[in-house]
Amino acid sequence: MNPSTKAAALHVPRAGRTALRVTAWFLLGLLVMLTALVIIALTFDWNRARGWIGERASEAIGRTVEIRGDLRLSFHRPEAEQTGWARWVPLPRLHAQDVYVANTMWGTAPQFAHAGSLHFLLRPLPLLRKELVFAVIALDDPAVSLQRLRDGDNNWSFRTAGDDGDEDAPSRWTLKVEKVVLMRGKLELDDARQDVQLALNFGSIDDPSQQPYGLAFDVKGRYHGAPLQGKGRTGAVLALQDRDEPFPVEGRVDVGKTSIAVDGTLADPINLTAVDMNLKLAGANMAHLYPLLGVNLPDTSAFRTEGRLHGTIDRKRGAVTYEGFTGRVGNSDLGGTLRYEGGPVRPLLKGELRSKLLRFDDLAPLIGADSAASQAKRDAPPAAATARKRGKVLPTEPFEVDRWDKMDADVKFTGERILRDEDLPIDNLFTHVVLRDGVLNLAPLNFGVAGGTVASNITLDSRQKPIAAKLDTRLRRVQIKRLFPAVESMQGSFGQLGGQITMEAQGNSVASLLGSADGEARVLVTEGSFSKFLLEAAGLNVANVVLTRLFGDRQVQMNCLAGDFGIDKGVVDTRGFLLDTEEAFVTMDGTVDMKSERFNLVLRPEQKSLRIFSLRAPLYVRGSFEDPAVSINAGVVALRAGSAVALGLVAPVAAILPLVDLSEEQEMSCRDVIRRVGQAASAAGPAGHSVKAQAER
Repeated sequence: MNPSTKAAALHVPRAGRTALRVTAWFLLGLLVMLTALVIIALTFDWNRARGWIGERASEAIGRTVEIRGDLRLSFHRPEAEQTGWARWVPLPRLHAQDVYVANTMWGTAPQFAHAGSLHFLLRPLPLLRKELVFAVIALDDPAVSLQRLRDGDNNWSFRTAGDDGDEDAPSRWTLKVEKVVLMRGKLELDDARQDVQLALNFGSIDDPSQQPYGLAFDVKGRYHGAPLQGKGRTGAVLALQDRDEPFPVEGRVDVGKTSIAVDGTLADPINLTAVDMNLKLAGANMAHLYPLLGVNLPDTSAFRTEGRLHGTIDRKRGAVTYEGFTGRVGNSDLGGTLRYEGGPVRPLLKGELRSKLLRFDDLAPLIGADSAASQAKRDAPPAAATARKRGKVLPTEPFEVDRWDKMDADVKFTGERILRDEDLPIDNLFTHVVLRDGVLNLAPLNFGVAGGTVASNITLDSRQKPIAAKLDTRLRRVQIKRLFPAVESMQGSFGQLGGQITMEAQGNSVASLLGSADGEARVLVTEGSFSKFLLEAAGLNVANVVLTRLFGDRQVQMNCLAGDFGIDKGVVDTRGFLLDTEEAFVTMDGTVDMKSERFNLVLRPEQKSLRIFSLRAPLYVRGSFEDPAVSINAGVVALRAGSAVALGLVAPVAAILPLVDLSEEQEMSCRDVIRRVGQAASAAGPAGHSVKAQAER
């Protein structure tokens, strides 16, 4: 490049040189000003700013805030994740001693919160928008007192400027906290609305091997009147704005006889919006979990479960799954997966449960058939524990239905084996439990027993007062010898039991439902045998006495038994009953009043042919279920050898013939019994002809 060209390149117009000088002086002045500001900020006595900062914070939360101790300032470099101007602006770091936050006017504690020392990083740019944005607040030795009244008012909800449409609010300053770091301190909670009183103490964990846990805590108090205590570990940093940042939690809390142990993480721990943890539950009664978890579960025996709990916690939109849990209820095993879904009207609990071995005693609380001692053991309400009336046999404990309309349910349960005792196992139980709008349906409720099946559909409507119930149950091909496998004399019997029961009733317990029932029942039994020993083994004390009076203490071979019963307002009317034995026919009529729990039955034996053994006179079965009495009318001669049998048995009992497997010989025997009924009824009037026709079909 020649000298003339070089000179031309270096030549800058006068106006340009002036602009460069102005820019340079401006930048230099700005640098000097910033340096001066930094020097002033570092050398300024910030205790003079305590009042201004306290006033701004007070305006932001609507509560008096005071910095009563020393206030110092330093600067912290901005976080790497910041963008734009914020990436270049250092964060003021304020260290305040003895910070005080006032309580509400009605609060009983002298203050809402107090911190021995407080460090916070303040974002300066949002101040231009009248926003106090704290990147981090670190608290050392805080003491917080939380209180809520029965009407819902609490002292932890702060009034921000403009709330409630207040156009005359003194300031538009707002407050936002991104992270809170805790070191040591205490928290007290007095919640009259939930009946909870807690005292929580926490301290820093300095052992690096316990990471990611930064705090250890212990808690004591009362929850719904029950004593509460627990301890555990948590993270030390609460990310209030980043809901995806996990917050580790490990601990155990005992509430009365219920314990909850967790090990996992929470997201947004202040609002508890998400959870992923291992959950262990144990207690005397699953129903006690409702105030703790908000899930409506039935009364049970003592239980313990363990599984993974994950999902989003929100009563209106959230969904939480207790996945792959295992455990025990009483002496029964239980496992499966349950999912709790929030809804705009009611939450929904759905899932599938399974049990390999379910003991019958553990089902008692579900049907109100457990003892008062059992109820007291699992902390059932005193009213239920004393509900059984003296002299009553049927369960009188009321169903707990007050929460049925608080939650819907859609749960399937499979039980491989149900054990009442070793000699009579029930297998292959399956039920589909659907609770919707206070109406509980078990459709179906099926199980196998003694080689046969019992199939039911049950509906309980808690919207009606008292509860309205419907029942439809069918017994199919139940083998008599397998009902009593321990009775050697039964093993030669190949008879089967079939039957059908349909009822509608209203009541709040098993006893009241049966005492108001309307419906009918039919039963048909093929070949079998009866003996005093057999009936004692079955626990059928009344039948035992009746058999002894009829036939003496010996084995009696049965050909067929058919019964048809009407049920009206809890009174079971024997519309027809016939027992065909090798020696005689036995008929029965009368009633069984399930409301008053009393028998009023008459059994009439009819000899088939003259034998050395003579049957007795008619038997009267009367008295209460608890103390029945069997007597003989000695003035009536029962023996009428070879006479016809006059029965009131109605022909619809023939409809249950398909419910048993009959050989040709057995079928003819039972059809002959029903045909005799039809023939006898035919002589009684026009209605008998239709009965006869149905029986012959």
